[in-house]
Amino acid sequence: MLSEAVIFVTSTGYSLLIEQTSGFLSRPFVVLTVLFVVWYIWRLWRFTISPLLNPEKPLDAPYLVPFLGHTVGFLNNADRIIEAGLNTFGRSREPFAIRLVGERIYIITSPEDAATSAKNATTFSWDSYLKRLLMGFGVTGDALDLAWHTPQPGETCYMRDNPFNPQQKNLIHLTEDIYKRQLLPGEELDKLTMSFISLIDYSLIWERLSGNYVRASSPTYKQISLKLFSRRIMTEAVTKAMFGDVLFDLEPELVDYLMTLNKNAWAVAFGCPKIFTPKLNHAIAKLSAALETYMELPEEKRDGICWLIDTMLKAQKITGIDQKDRVSMTLMVWWAALSNAVDMAFWIMSYLLFDGNLLETVKEETAPAFDKHGNLHHKYLLEDCPRFESIFLEVLRLVNGALTVRKILATTRIGTKVLEAGNTVIIPARQLHLNEEVWGANNYNFDPERFLKDPKLAGHNSYRPFGGGVTYCPGRFLARSEICGFTAMILKRFEVGLATLPNGSPQEFPKLDISRPSIGVTGCVEGMDVLINVKPAKDDV
Repeated sequence: MLSEAVIFVTSTGYSLLIEQTSGFLSRPFVVLTVLFVVWYIWRLWRFTISPLLNPEKPLDAPYLVPFLGHTVGFLNNADRIIEAGLNTFGRSREPFAIRLVGERIYIITSPEDAATSAKNATTFSWDSYLKRLLMGFGVTGDALDLAWHTPQPGETCYMRDNPFNPQQKNLIHLTEDIYKRQLLPGEELDKLTMSFISLIDYSLIWERLSGNYVRASSPTYKQISLKLFSRRIMTEAVTKAMFGDVLFDLEPELVDYLMTLNKNAWAVAFGCPKIFTPKLNHAIAKLSAALETYMELPEEKRDGICWLIDTMLKAQKITGIDQKDRVSMTLMVWWAALSNAVDMAFWIMSYLLFDGNLLETVKEETAPAFDKHGNLHHKYLLEDCPRFESIFLEVLRLVNGALTVRKILATTRIGTKVLEAGNTVIIPARQLHLNEEVWGANNYNFDPERFLKDPKLAGHNSYRPFGGGVTYCPGRFLARSEICGFTAMILKRFEVGLATLPNGSPQEFPKLDISRPSIGVTGCVEGMDVLINVKPAKDDV
């Protein structure tokens, strides 16, 4: 009887244990266990087995979440993600891959590989990215079809002996030609540069230094926010040189809206959902409304319009693109003209202000660029100021964080790796410009004489501030004239120096804002600025 009782109790307990365990295993624990096993198998395949089976494919930088990949980290700090990838693979600088919302992105950081991909426009297409950028600015699918369409005889967009398009190119490639004619050295560039210089000359008069950038003032002294000052002066001059004065009558808050666009343009370039960018959406709407009104004005009221904008608007109209899409295309051109110049002007002045001796050197070197009447001859700045040129190139090396993007149209080999068609390539300027094998142990430091000591560095494959290949920026000549002209005029007209903070402490040098993807010159961290004391120069004419 006892043994039977023991057996009964034991069997009953075992049954209860099985029943309870079965209930336990049916709970979320089982689901989590299965998910973990599946995830582990995926990770083992992705980062261990697959690389062994496919040694010629670029390795994937490790990530935890399938599909999402590096997306969140990239949008928060693209530089950190790319640097982590380089470190993971021993900084070999072979192409590697990251994942952005399921899309495989190849990262190229080798100078030689960057040069190879830039030259091969047939395989590495800029056009695909340009389409994405145009759509980000609001250009519709129908307009894109028209913009990429080559005019054929009998079509409304075909005009025999077309003065704007004698070779009957599609609008996109025609616009690229218009850009080059306006911005490469020649008569049209000289006109645009002189227009900009005259506008800067007008703005940099002591009595006209006013607005939200002035923090304190007296008849002989003003304390100025360099960030707001460079934004205001440069934005007004570039915009008026392109469109004339009337746009500022149509939208008084033009500068603020343009700066909002410039700060958040990465969201446009990377297709960030509009629900997350309300301020950007509002700025684009206001700028678009001003442009639309501008386009409706009779030609005689658009006085001061530059050749590029005038020709481009007429070419768009002939193509048959509706006004809304023409506005979006023109807004993108406008933004591109401003995006790098404004921030670069801020950085050049910052580096000079934090080194008084360097500031005096540039002031002395650029002084002969002004005639006895105080007029600036900008070509002297470009041709006869080697120290200033070296400073310009070095600052551009340090602050340019552009990501060159290409679509791979055909499977191709880069170095030791095979890049598959249909994927995207990113060439980050920052990783090229800070390559320790090229720039040495002081690659992160500002060396004002770096390019003076070795001028060949300006043509090195690891120095690509203006891109390369078919997208080698034609605006590089105008940009340098604008920024150097702005800087030289400030040093000529005023005595400038760093202000002391209210608590008596010295100012901190502004930090680069690398918290979001960059598509050009990187701005400074939100909340940082440089306060400067400004007085009229004693010898100013």
